[in-house]
Amino acid sequence: MKLYLIKHGQSVANKEKRHGAFNDPLTEEGINQAKSVKAPDCDLVYASDMIRALQTAKIIFHDKEIILDSRLREKNCGIYSGLKIAECDYSNINKMDFMKRKVLGGESLIDVQKRVLAFVSELPEGSHAIVAHGTLLRVLVASLQKKDIKKYILENQMDNCDVITIKFR
Repeated sequence: MKLYLIKHGQSVANKEKRHGAFNDPLTEEGINQAKSVKAPDCDLVYASDMIRALQTAKIIFHDKEIILDSRLREKNCGIYSGLKIAECDYSNINKMDFMKRKVLGGESLIDVQKRVLAFVSELPEGSHAIVAHGTLLRVLVASLQKKDIKKYILENQMDNCDVITIKFR
């Protein structure tokens, strides 16, 4: 199986440096970023059901059906969703194991890993595009490549509209 993993274009939350597990649209810059991505040749296109991922997918794959799946949403930041990153107090959270960290009402990286791997396990053979979110996509890459998730996330950023190609199975 071959996957093209595409991070959504710049969103309002990205621009304002906010935790983005809320449903915000692309900025004009995000629209332009998506327009600059050459659509990979693939069988199916999947996207997070969050508006910024759907907008990105529609711009890149304007002639294909987009299959939405809520399991491709960004990590839920709970009570921090929508807040500016600088406004959040991480002092207690950072004392927790990296993979288990979560705020009230949010998800841990273990939670994200479980849902994205459940999604991938249901994919048919072939070549597919997934338009989603940075944290989720990095968790997926690390998991499929059997890499340490903490190390991978800390050492690998995904810029808006970055594309990672991965083969597995």
